[in-house]
Amino acid sequence: MNAKSLISVLTLGVTHGQQIQVEVSDEDEEAAAAAIVAAVRDGLGEGPHEGNHVSTAAPAKGGPGPPTRTTPLANVVFADGDVMRGVAGAPGIAIGPIFHFERAQVEVCERFVSFDHEIGRLQTALEAARQQLVTLHTEVAQRADDSEAEIFQVHRDILSDPALIDNVRAAITDGRSAAEAWHGAMSDHATELADLSDALLAERATDIRDVGQRVLRLLTGAEDGTPTLPDTPVIIVANDLTPLETVALDPARVLGFCMAVGGPNAHTAILARALGLPAVVSAGAGILQRAAAARL
Repeated sequence: MNAKSLISVLTLGVTHGQQIQVEVSDEDEEAAAAAIVAAVRDGLGEGPHEGNHVSTAAPAKGGPGPPTRTTPLANVVFADGDVMRGVAGAPGIAIGPIFHFERAQVEVCERFVSFDHEIGRLQTALEAARQQLVTLHTEVAQRADDSEAEIFQVHRDILSDPALIDNVRAAITDGRSAAEAWHGAMSDHATELADLSDALLAERATDIRDVGQRVLRLLTGAEDGTPTLPDTPVIIVANDLTPLETVALDPARVLGFCMAVGGPNAHTAILARALGLPAVVSAGAGILQRAAAARL
């Protein structure tokens, strides 16, 4: 596995307390190994955790499981008194009419022209996406803080992921258009992540899909896909929202949102908390069936 590939590292499914073995092979291998050990001991950007341990020996099997915590629940109360239960994604109370958001799917129907043509289109779309994410990073840092804005730095890293780019190039070599190759590779990687048993890692599939849709829309010329809201402030009900869709919500027109899927540690929930938007996640498919109700 290429440790430079964020997607490959995530799909390993390594969770808190498990041990991994890292092999370094290069002219600077000693310095690289020392840097990796120091990074893990420092918490890999998340701060040190009690019991962090790095060994240069072969890993032992097993290891302590992840710490457990109580998941706060939240009620979704309809005007007729019906109550559905989900998980609290962001604190707060929202009362208002429902807006049912269904994401428009991007159709891919382009034909392959030539390898150089498709690679050129891909590189142009990737660079445009990078610039969009730089702008988004700055905007979120101003509205929230740097830690939430770093979510979009992760999205930029995904754009340059070597495993992803290799898969896309291979598909183009096989005669697929840039859009078809990109869509196929991103869908496969998102499915791999979504199928992981660890909920926190599985939630990162949303980030893969978010980045995938961003580039796919640039390749196909499709609209940006963010919700077109009514003038009256609403509560959005959706199967899920991506980080991009979340930060695009106008707080003057969105009272909060409720998702059928997702978890409190997903980047969408993290952004909702930072932006002060009340949110319920993991409410189940039944919430979508009730989305035609007048008020929550």
